[in-house]
Amino acid sequence: MEDLYRACTAHYMERHPLPDPSSWVETPDPEERMRRALLEVYAYYSSTEAMLANVLRDGPLDPRGQESMVMLYQHWGRMRDTIAEAFEANGERHEELLAAIALALDFQTWCTLVRQQSLGQDRAVGLMIGTARCLMRS
Repeated sequence: MEDLYRACTAHYMERHPLPDPSSWVETPDPEERMRRALLEVYAYYSSTEAMLANVLRDGPLDPRGQESMVMLYQHWGRMRDTIAEAFEANGERHEELLAAIALALDFQTWCTLVRQQSLGQDRAVGLMIGTARCLMRS
């Protein structure tokens, strides 16, 4: 059963790879990098919404799903850090920026903004960039 679960997970991830943050480094402007990243991530959420919702719902309850959850959270951490690097924040500001970017990358944030509040991808991305902008100016 374990082998089947892993094979199915690998097949799904091969067909639906997570956005690759390494390409975002090519965009030096912090707001443009964040825009590029969030547009890619939100498009991924849109195309994988049902599966991702199930994985996030069931993962903590199923030992097999916990492995997938760890992988997802590690990848989200890499995405967060790649976006944050462009802002060049330090100290407490850096900690707050990491938290704001993590919030922007969160699947539930996307669900709230796009599905519940009907903002659409571009407006949701703009709102999250505006949050980071305000944080960096305060």
